[in-house]
Amino acid sequence: NTYLFLVSSSQKKLESPPPSTNPFLEDEPAPELEELATEKGDLDQPKKPKAPDNPFHGIVSKCFEPHLYVYIESQDKNLGELIDRFVADFKAQGPPKPNTDEGGAVLPSCADLFVYYKKCMVQCSQLSTGEPMIALTTIFQKYLREYAWKILSGNLPKTTSSSGGLTISSLLKEKEGSEVAKFTLEELCLICSILSTAEYCLATTQQLEEKLKEKVDVSLIERINLTGEMDTFSTVISSSIQLLVQDLDAACDPALTAMSKVRF
Repeated sequence: NTYLFLVSSSQKKLESPPPSTNPFLEDEPAPELEELATEKGDLDQPKKPKAPDNPFHGIVSKCFEPHLYVYIESQDKNLGELIDRFVADFKAQGPPKPNTDEGGAVLPSCADLFVYYKKCMVQCSQLSTGEPMIALTTIFQKYLREYAWKILSGNLPKTTSSSGGLTISSLLKEKEGSEVAKFTLEELCLICSILSTAEYCLATTQQLEEKLKEKVDVSLIERINLTGEMDTFSTVISSSIQLLVQDLDAACDPALTAMSKVRF
């Protein structure tokens, strides 16, 4: 059964995603571990007294904080161009083909987006952990929503038929001569890919929120909130599942209609 194959293969990919695809699961080397490694390598050498913390650390960069809007605007423009490129690539290449092992796989564009997010976050945190990080978070939120709308929900197959699920009335309803809209194999593969991608984006957005809270000043942590964007991806997941259930419902209708006519 094509439908069950696509769903099961998609579910397997969700249960065991490649660890390298989530950039926020790659921990940055902790200073304590670096010091420990240095100490192990220098056991035979006399220990030098630890240098005191630099009292001037961050003083120069704070002078440039009011002007970091230039950096934020630049990233806004770059991310806009990146989303446009994703849209163009999707139109040109389309989703993974159903006759390959990649059918129902996560779209590669989402991994590229989050890798770029991590790069921006690290760069900005090196310059400032104050208000510019909040401004960058707002930019991140903007393009997470655009990705969800333009790449995911905007490419879900459209259908004019609506399904309310299997009910007694639907089982007994005569459907002779009526045509039920069903998805093609390519459309089912596309739905599974979008479903897998939305699941990936939901989990990675949660990781992004945690990393942003680690980077920003303690007084600004409460202003980091990506719940709305996670809800957007949850909506895409629900829409994808609804389409798959609708297709399964349509596939079962002929058999259920025939069964309702049998005199037991």
